[in-house]
Amino acid sequence: MRNNLKKGSLSLSINAIVVLIMAITMLGLGLAFMKNSMGSTMKQFANVNEDIKAEMIKELQESSGRLTFKGEDVKFKQGEKREMYFALKNDMTGPAFFNVTVACNGAMGSGTASTLTLNTFKNFTIDPGKIQVAKIAIAVTATQVPDTYSCFINTAYNSTSAVPDAKYENKNFYLTVE
Repeated sequence: MRNNLKKGSLSLSINAIVVLIMAITMLGLGLAFMKNSMGSTMKQFANVNEDIKAEMIKELQESSGRLTFKGEDVKFKQGEKREMYFALKNDMTGPAFFNVTVACNGAMGSGTASTLTLNTFKNFTIDPGKIQVAKIAIAVTATQVPDTYSCFINTAYNSTSAVPDAKYENKNFYLTVE
């Protein structure tokens, strides 16, 4: 009778080890699946960004416009951070140094525009006939007052020095915090 107890406990241990190995294998397969799924999703986001850039370049190439921004009225939730794009075309005969300012300067209600964070590359050079696509990083704090804010992209240029001083092109847009 003692022999049967030892054999039973050994059988139980082997079963536990087999179940543990199967669980670890399934966990590994699940993690590999998730990694592949997330990787393909990230590639799709990268493709969307490239499509947006290509669309903005095409829009400026086919028009007399100098500045384009996808988002006349952009919506954000409190605490949200997002990157958006704008494109700037140099339609002058020579290279130009550009300065870009992105900010919000007013609200429809009681919100304070100065607490919104909008950042972009401030200075860059564009060769004649070329188009530069750049990001605007927008961050809304978790305590930002829900409101609609009046924002702008202002550009200035100078063709002879790296200190842009002549107004080039401006674009206004609305940023709504929900």
